[in-house]
Amino acid sequence: MAETIKRGDAKRAALIEAAAALLIEKGLAGMTTREIAERAKSTERTLFKQFGSKEGLLTEVLDRVAIEQLDQSLFVQLETDPPRTWDDFEQWNRAVIVERAKAQGTGSDAGRMFLVEILQNPTFKARYSPVWLSRLWRPLVACLDRLKADGAIAADADTAFLARSFLSLHLGYLVTRLNIAPGSHWDSERDAAQLAALFRAAAERPQPGHRAVRR
Repeated sequence: MAETIKRGDAKRAALIEAAAALLIEKGLAGMTTREIAERAKSTERTLFKQFGSKEGLLTEVLDRVAIEQLDQSLFVQLETDPPRTWDDFEQWNRAVIVERAKAQGTGSDAGRMFLVEILQNPTFKARYSPVWLSRLWRPLVACLDRLKADGAIAADADTAFLARSFLSLHLGYLVTRLNIAPGSHWDSERDAAQLAALFRAAAERPQPGHRAVRR
């Protein structure tokens, strides 16, 4: 029985791997379940048995993309070696923007699909949110709390609001660049520098609705 389970797991993993590769090579419209099965040295019957449908398989692929984006990105640094000064944070912020733009660029259908699905697919959002909360949101707020405690951020700043603003800037930039206006004149290094400076300027001054703290 254990051997059967392992064989089934191997087939499932091979189909996910094949679908991910074809998604990047051909895009969603260009790949078929037959091609996926052939690439995985499997059958369409096995694919439908494992995932129910092409859409079910793609959900698994996007799950993998989501995890890999965290595992292989500079976001990991928030947990392992978070920025300790504003200069370090700004430098890290710039690097993250450049990295994400490259990782989800025009050659990555998987990256673009991830952005679309996280915005419009409630099932995918529900699957991804716990991972996002534990591995990105909480470490980011903790990092901003430390900067605030050290006096780098305005004493009356709401770090949770700043974290939401940070993520909104990043996501809004990527969605606009990759899905809404990909033909515009984007410059990763320039854009990253300006976005990071914009966020820093907002965080260093008192937040709207708060009274300035007298020192």
